[in-house]
Amino acid sequence: MARKADGTFEKGASGNPNGRPKSNAELAEAARAFTLEALDVVLEVMRSKSESGTTRLRAAEMLLARGWGEPTKPIAIGGEGDGKLELHFVPVRDEPKA
Repeated sequence: MARKADGTFEKGASGNPNGRPKSNAELAEAARAFTLEALDVVLEVMRSKSESGTTRLRAAEMLLARGWGEPTKPIAIGGEGDGKLELHFVPVRDEPKA
């Protein structure tokens, strides 16, 4: 890995020469086979009077998030500057090329 004196990589060099690891589609498919069983476990935890309130609440949050999506979270912006907000979008996984 070729780095410059400031620690950044030389043009054309990468700190991860093999690239991002590929997802294992077979593993994901195998895990999905247990979706209903996992849902039953989460429901059991949520309904269990022997579990702590925190554990039961977390189970309920998991169910709601998967059924309805994560709730929106407000973002407060403040500070000095010109009041402009600059957003940089970074893909989290490679999209298939059309």
